[in-house]
Amino acid sequence: ARYADLAVNVTRIWSRDDMHLLTDLAFHSPLYLHFMGKLIKGWLDVAIMGDTEQGKTEVTLSFMKHYRMGQRILCKNATRAGLMGGMEKMGTDGKMWVVWGKVPQNDRGLVVLEEVKGASAETLHLLTDMRSSGEASLTMIGGGFRARARTRLIWVSNPRDRRPMSQYPSGVDALRLLMETPEDVRRFDAAVFVAAGEVEDTIINRSRKDAPEIIMMREFSAKF
Repeated sequence: ARYADLAVNVTRIWSRDDMHLLTDLAFHSPLYLHFMGKLIKGWLDVAIMGDTEQGKTEVTLSFMKHYRMGQRILCKNATRAGLMGGMEKMGTDGKMWVVWGKVPQNDRGLVVLEEVKGASAETLHLLTDMRSSGEASLTMIGGGFRARARTRLIWVSNPRDRRPMSQYPSGVDALRLLMETPEDVRRFDAAVFVAAGEVEDTIINRSRKDAPEIIMMREFSAKF
């Protein structure tokens, strides 16, 4: 009922409860969890992958607006410096300064990485350690620099090779091709795969007025 309500009043994307659930979990994931006497990573790193026009972008953008949280990053031609950080020359004296990328800038927050297929697999591989440790690290001549990057991540992408999801043996095969290395795939805590045809076009984007039973339920609950 929660995600039917969100579909009506927030996202306008229907019959994609699994995508709503995963996105909601990412937004509400804690920084840390106590597990068997240890304090472990709690912030989620998740993927939403599938064919175009399945509501991936609409759901994540709607949740950002609804919860008033998060930053969306377009990954087309993304670089390590833009995502994690790098050195930049500033001022008239030409001194080099560390400029942290979007992920550490949003420590304790959330970043939606959109159009991930536009970034090279080599660039994504440079983020591997940061994703698991929650710390961005830059090693330069004369020393190193570190910044916290306990950032909830939602990776949104179509398949890298433009094939429809129905042509893959499984969704994980498409994700493996996107990231290219097993260590990058295993950093994901969970993933949802959406394919064209699973939900009819007349249903997934139907108007709010076509769901009177949910609206009535919401209005009835508000009275009591």
